[in-house]
Amino acid sequence: MVGGGFNITGQSSGDEELGRGVVDSYRGAGWGFGHTFPELEARSMPTPFRLIRIDYIFHSGDTRGRRAYVGDRGGPDRRFLVAEFPF
Repeated sequence: MVGGGFNITGQSSGDEELGRGVVDSYRGAGWGFGHTFPELEARSMPTPFRLIRIDYIFHSGDTRGRRAYVGDRGGPDRRFLVAEFPF
């Protein structure tokens, strides 16, 4: 399992390469777009909603996520992701 702010979107070629051989926990067990960036209050130029997902949690294909969601707070400019597993 690995997670972090990879600063790539689901439409980039980096996402395709990074996701080879692993499962995106949010795609497997989340609901909705899962946008994590930008954090609405943290930007010098406010946006009405988060626009993209640049944060990921990947896991091996031999397990299945129970649930994944975007958390309420995160770093200074984004929300965080949470993935729950039946371990």
